[in-house]
Amino acid sequence: MRELAQGWHDEPDTLPLIKQSAQSDHNRLVRSTAISELAKGWHDRPETFELLASCAVKDPFMRNESEYAGYGTNPRETALEGIVQYFLNHPQTKELLSDRANNDLDEQVRKFAQKALDNLSE
Repeated sequence: MRELAQGWHDEPDTLPLIKQSAQSDHNRLVRSTAISELAKGWHDRPETFELLASCAVKDPFMRNESEYAGYGTNPRETALEGIVQYFLNHPQTKELLSDRANNDLDEQVRKFAQKALDNLSE
């Protein structure tokens, strides 16, 4: 994903493939990497916020017991990281962070969202 996003950024088929991988690849690491690369490489496109927000809410990742202690990449958290980095002033960011802080099934994502909200308030 990284090589594709960075090496073939301007190829017409790259962005659709990255989007598809971010939303529906069966492997959470591929989804997370695609989400991260989408945020980095295409944050200047208006539709990127919506895609990241969708991933932050809808990604199906569920942390298992061995991953509970902070191990394992959650694509929802990766999407929130991209939003915080590139879309902090977007009008829907605060609402999305609040929703994830209160409603995400993953404690690590809830903590990340709450910390980001706290930083917005400072």
